[in-house]
Amino acid sequence: MFNFIKQIKGEISSNFNHFLGISILSIYPIAFFLGTGIVNLCVILINLIFLFDIFKKKKFSFFNKDIFYYLCGLWLIFLFNLVFSIDFQNSLGRAFGFVRYIIFVMALIYYLNINNQRYQKIILTSWSFIFFIVSIDLIYEFISGKNLLGFTSYIPGRLAGFFNDELKIGHFYFGFCLIVLSFLLNSEFIRQKYLIKIKINQKNFIFFCALVITLISFLIGERSNFIKTLFVVLLFIFFTRILINKKNFFFLCGLIIIIFSTINYNDDYKKRFLNQMLVPIIENPILYVSNLNYFDHYRFGIKIFLENKINGVGLKNYRIESSNQAKYTKHNWINSSIHPHQVHIEILSELGIVGYLSFIIFFTLSLLNFKKNINSKNRNFKLAGLFFIISTFLPLIPSGSFFTSHAATIFWMNYAFMNFSNEEI
Repeated sequence: MFNFIKQIKGEISSNFNHFLGISILSIYPIAFFLGTGIVNLCVILINLIFLFDIFKKKKFSFFNKDIFYYLCGLWLIFLFNLVFSIDFQNSLGRAFGFVRYIIFVMALIYYLNINNQRYQKIILTSWSFIFFIVSIDLIYEFISGKNLLGFTSYIPGRLAGFFNDELKIGHFYFGFCLIVLSFLLNSEFIRQKYLIKIKINQKNFIFFCALVITLISFLIGERSNFIKTLFVVLLFIFFTRILINKKNFFFLCGLIIIIFSTINYNDDYKKRFLNQMLVPIIENPILYVSNLNYFDHYRFGIKIFLENKINGVGLKNYRIESSNQAKYTKHNWINSSIHPHQVHIEILSELGIVGYLSFIIFFTLSLLNFKKNINSKNRNFKLAGLFFIISTFLPLIPSGSFFTSHAATIFWMNYAFMNFSNEEI
């Protein structure tokens, strides 16, 4: 920690613009606990400082990257979609506002690379420390019933964490977990300073951390985010070649025992994970999906898409269209909602076939770019970003709105890591 403070002091004297940028980025995860407005403020400040630095040093060539053009292309689709929006004013802010994520992706890649990637260590050390505090807080809440700030969840079998009554800590945890694991796996400093001294193999340590993260994700109680976290952790372990040896096998058995013991002896977790999910899936998976509370949202979203196949109803207009009583109440479906709770259906209903195909083209091009640079020394970070994006688009699994500030900022952050490559800046 003292070395970390020394590095920060050094930045103040050498380059104040860089100091501001890395300082805001270093505390950026905390913004999510303070509200959407603070998240957007952080992103805007980072973008402005980044652009000021680019213009001051005339590093315009930094934007000459494939991913910048891909992002701009996607933005043009959003702007084009405004023409067909059922409520132009309602879609305008979200469509134009996407530019902040284009700049944010570029800014994050920029700050992780400059100064021979020394800023990367500062930023990710801070993120890992915040993630560690969040993890401790969630364990404390599970044991005591309230978190370190006294927040409690209003839903039995769910943890609130620092989000209090918003109950979206699961998505935050899912969004940052692989980035933290990648940093721990890549960090020569942690290996030399701590792990060698106590004679712990670095990959065994990462495997143990991955299991703890999976356990905490389970304890949070958000089933869809737990499934996604489990999915990405398994992928990460496999592709980073963290093999299961005898010691790791005992850790894995311990995790399985803890999870099943929690389900067996805690009525709230038994109800959420066993009675409401595992048993119905085993008995009849098709019936389980059709009986989901979210299934009516899915049907509603599909109905809206079928009514507006080509261009959808426009960004942020699902909430308006779904409240159209004349069209939809005759079907005895649910009341209006702000989104259909499934990312594919949300894109189809708001952007139509044109928007959906644009996303497919965008991610295909991004994957080709990823494949081209996969052998860089930042391979683990790139895999972390890729696995998050793949899991975000898993079919059928319920999700929050893809386009809201909370979800979008975490998504495009991971997209930046997926496209992270070494370069001289």
